[in-house]
Amino acid sequence: MNKQEAKTYKPREQQYNLFRDQSVIVGVICLSGGNHAKNRNISFAANGMNAILSELRYQYEYVTVDRIKDYSVCLLSLTSISDVEQSALQIRPEHKGSCTVIAGGQGCLSIYPIINIVDVAVFGRAEGQINDIIDGATPDNVWRKEIDPYMSGRYQLRQHQYFVGGECAVGCRKKCFFCQYTWTRKHVTTGAGYSHGSDLVTPEEDWSGLAVTKPGRYTTAWDGWSEQTRIAVNKHIMDVQIHDKLTGIMASNFSSVVNLKIFNIVWYPWETEASLTADIATTSKLLASVDAESGTRILIMFLVTPFSPEPLTPMADYPANVTVDTRGIFERIGRQVYKGKKIEAFVLPQINSGFTLAKRVLINRGISGAQLTKIIKKCAKYPASEKVKVMSDYIDMHVFGWLRMESNLESYCKIPKSRAHVLCAEPPAEHYGTGQNIGQHRQYAIPLDTKE
Repeated sequence: MNKQEAKTYKPREQQYNLFRDQSVIVGVICLSGGNHAKNRNISFAANGMNAILSELRYQYEYVTVDRIKDYSVCLLSLTSISDVEQSALQIRPEHKGSCTVIAGGQGCLSIYPIINIVDVAVFGRAEGQINDIIDGATPDNVWRKEIDPYMSGRYQLRQHQYFVGGECAVGCRKKCFFCQYTWTRKHVTTGAGYSHGSDLVTPEEDWSGLAVTKPGRYTTAWDGWSEQTRIAVNKHIMDVQIHDKLTGIMASNFSSVVNLKIFNIVWYPWETEASLTADIATTSKLLASVDAESGTRILIMFLVTPFSPEPLTPMADYPANVTVDTRGIFERIGRQVYKGKKIEAFVLPQINSGFTLAKRVLINRGISGAQLTKIIKKCAKYPASEKVKVMSDYIDMHVFGWLRMESNLESYCKIPKSRAHVLCAEPPAEHYGTGQNIGQHRQYAIPLDTKE
């Protein structure tokens, strides 16, 4: 259901399912949010909620934020950080009244920005649990405000129970130090690869497992412009492997183009504009060494993402570069990485701004909903290039630096500390924040030292 449909929806006119218990009518909250709200409903993003609703013994209805208070129980699906942000912006305590709001989903990890409007949080997979949780059960992956108002306890990240929707795999075989998914979801597969539904026609594979068997589009990831960086973050893709893979595609002599969309991460703490420029030049030379007069035409599109220190990863303590103008730097370097006879490579213009990254880090590191809302509203009237500077007028920017924060969540495995910092100009041991700059205790949220 999209925003417009939800506005005109009349719950009491719905034809109820005769097999559901109508003693409780559960609301399913519809957040607005432009394109992200639309994307939330595509199959691989909606699989979890669809599975929960299929299990639900109670009748349910979709509801907009302004009608939450009309229900005794509402479900809030958090598929990503964006949903946490939108929930903090859109839902206020007066919207919920006495309704019990139950949050869950892959984005349900740092709930501090919405802890004032959420009563129950389900961490990890929730299939097979929802009815008992509504009835009051509190397994070890469920937080209840009435039991632990300051979220000072420890909670487990529940793992896969069964495949939902079009899933044929959960988790990842790799253990890249920056990737939250691999450290929070134990890898389980039917053996059919990484496709997560009909929306991902081409499943994302690691470079070493990418099989290009015909012309068309393929999605993959390097996650580092240089071999040294990839090794440092446990993404063991060697330059020779890139060379050999591309050479094999060229030799296949397909009749039409092979289009490779390659995800690449920038601004690990040891990277600078100078090092990035040099690494891209090295990549250009590598592509030139493969290029030839004949063979398959290869079009490479790099989708660049700034590094984000994610909770429950080996690199959670690392700093985030929220002040760098990534788009401006790529305009100076040139988005054309290489153009030859059969190979062309360029950087796509869709690059997250420093402000987008800053909001993500603030949510992950525990900003309150009131503070997040204040910052977003203050920055709204400024151009993207000035938003982070405006943000610095209101918060202690040390929150984006080296920061050790203990998580309340426990995953399926022990998460080691990354040693990638050996590439940094200064070792981080003496640069960790004490946590005082983002508050010394939790009181419904970790309060940042907001500047007035």
